[in-house]
Amino acid sequence: MMNSFFSRTTHLLTKVAGFAVGVGVVSSVVNASMYTVRMGERAVIFHPFGGRTDNTIVGEGTHFCIPWLQKPSIFNIRVRPYTFSFVSYTKDRQEVTLTVRVLFHPDIPYLPHNHQTLPSINHKDLDAVVSKFTSHELVANLMDVSALIREALAARATESHIVLDYVSFTNVSFSPEFSRACESEQVAQQRQKMLLLREAKEEENIRAATVWDEAFKVAVSKFASKHQNMPKFEDV
Repeated sequence: MMNSFFSRTTHLLTKVAGFAVGVGVVSSVVNASMYTVRMGERAVIFHPFGGRTDNTIVGEGTHFCIPWLQKPSIFNIRVRPYTFSFVSYTKDRQEVTLTVRVLFHPDIPYLPHNHQTLPSINHKDLDAVVSKFTSHELVANLMDVSALIREALAARATESHIVLDYVSFTNVSFSPEFSRACESEQVAQQRQKMLLLREAKEEENIRAATVWDEAFKVAVSKFASKHQNMPKFEDV
């Protein structure tokens, strides 16, 4: 009796274990056949045995694939920032340090072949841009300089299938000696402006006094002329 009970129990446990293993296998297959592409991502299917990649770009959502025969590769396509600084020289040989902020994202149609980061920056291209401007022109035309810097960076980024969304300067600083010279020049210009304003004020006061004097003379002349034509008291 006891042996029969143990036999039935063992048989039942064996079935339960087999069922659990089957459920586990099915669950693993289902999990392996599903993948999720989140917002800001794209997927490309890679075939490990064939060593090839599909050119189809898979968008956001939950998708199915053939387990072990297809492997989804997830790519981040969000816009990302990158900041770098470099030292260059202007047309008038002034040393300047520029900090550039770049926003970029991978070119989606080329996801299987592009880079996920910006390629190495060629400073010679950037130096060629900065050397076109004097120090004063550089400060006065930052938007134009930024556009030229973007063109230089875009030429390199295109080779790696990277799209530049935005390029701008976050800082432009010259050498301490040049900065002090600029401050001295600004002080001198301010003093010159104050001197010119003072001279202009004095000239305005002189003109006002001259106009008032001439007006007074005209009034006196008219008054005298009017009284000369009036009959004298003795003649009445």
